[in-house]
Amino acid sequence: MGEDTFLRRPARAAEGPRAWARRAFVALAALLGAAEVAGGAGLAWRPDGSLLGMPVSLLRGAFPDFLVPGSLLLGLGVLSLAAALGALRGWRAGWVLAGAATAGALVWILVETLLVGYVSWLQPAVAAWALAAGLLALPLAPRRT
Repeated sequence: MGEDTFLRRPARAAEGPRAWARRAFVALAALLGAAEVAGGAGLAWRPDGSLLGMPVSLLRGAFPDFLVPGSLLLGLGVLSLAAALGALRGWRAGWVLAGAATAGALVWILVETLLVGYVSWLQPAVAAWALAAGLLALPLAPRRT
């Protein structure tokens, strides 16, 4: 009665034809989350962008420095890592975390590209990475019986 069913692992979470998608999602989300945490921490730690070699002028006046964008990216990275952990452990909430993390990454890269313009091949690569992770997360949704 006191157990939280939202996080409880469903029976046989790792079995079945959806297992490959779950493992692939875990790998993509963990790597995406690690990159987001590293980038976000670097920007939040040194809001002038010097740690990552990014001039504040890239922000085109939208923010005075990289503190807010870095903090948001750091939080998004933690969400991606939580989604990877949730999928790995087979949490019922794993698919919700997966959807939020991949949608967040796609929104992040879209807003970044609109704000600073196309500055690196990493922008479309991250968008493709997040989209692939989102598609792999679809089978994580619980089936209706």
